[in-house]
Amino acid sequence: MKQKFKLIIGTTSAFAPIMALAASCSQTQNSKPEPKPNTQQDSELTETQKVKKIFAEFIEIINEIKQNFGSNQEQFLSKNTNFSEFSNKFSLLTNENNSESISSLIKKFSDITTVGNYILTEDEYANWLESDKELYKEWFTTNAGVELVKNSLGIIDDAKIQIQTNTKKIALENNANSIWAFQDYLNDLGNKNFEDKTIQEKLTKLKNFFSDYIYNAEKWNEDQHDSLHDEHNHGSDNHTHTHSHATLNISLNSIRQNKEFIHEFVEVIGLRKDFEKLTNENKRQYWLTNLFDKIKFDKDKLLKIADDAEQELEQHRKLAIKALDKIKEIENIINPN
Repeated sequence: MKQKFKLIIGTTSAFAPIMALAASCSQTQNSKPEPKPNTQQDSELTETQKVKKIFAEFIEIINEIKQNFGSNQEQFLSKNTNFSEFSNKFSLLTNENNSESISSLIKKFSDITTVGNYILTEDEYANWLESDKELYKEWFTTNAGVELVKNSLGIIDDAKIQIQTNTKKIALENNANSIWAFQDYLNDLGNKNFEDKTIQEKLTKLKNFFSDYIYNAEKWNEDQHDSLHDEHNHGSDNHTHTHSHATLNISLNSIRQNKEFIHEFVEVIGLRKDFEKLTNENKRQYWLTNLFDKIKFDKDKLLKIADDAEQELEQHRKLAIKALDKIKEIENIINPN
């Protein structure tokens, strides 16, 4: 088992128990309210000791996060079973090696050379709702639908790649892990006062490490606007992506974008009602039998799987937010103004 982070705070009078004394005068006994232990203790601590105390609380949270993450992708998926089920189920939907996967079916029916004479003429969909016309043209006369399917799988693959990289980085116990390095600095400091410039530099590195590998709070709102339609965020070169690759950002983003895919694809399946009304019997049967009848897509079940995975990881995000609060407390000590 990996050794957890440990912080040496040291023993000082500031951490000694506080004894309450009772005083009596004649037959009347007066007792003063006991001061809040934390408030009294904190007022007696040096700045270094205050930082160490808060950092020890931060480390407790980090150790819990590490326990939830594991030290590689395999451990992460075994510990986060709902996310594991989500990534497996949604990856199967878009498996190009399966001729009846959504990916394969959409690729086939958006290929004009494959569909051939069965492609619809404008007259055949002239009476459809405008939204249905646009949906048909987007998904079955261009490769836009194929790209959306690829992107839904791509964001899951992206998340799993980052999980593998990030968990290994978080598990390191050397200076490549800026959390470990900050702890090591405090332990070496002992009871001496910290130097403002040095501790600020090390805390900045810690914050950047946390944002890069665990959770990026500054990118969170921006990531909520990331979409399957944003091609620049689904290319093979991760360096061109603008969304965060921190573990919690990218994994939760993959869930959100695949929920987006579910809702979009439900609309595509809804085109069946229009194909059922085609007067050309050959075309009607071709599309219904070879496409719509073969689509295996349970919207409610898939949404349940995605929601469960999201709730699972949201618990970890709450921990990460608590950890960031501790970092802010340390910042307030280092930079009181």
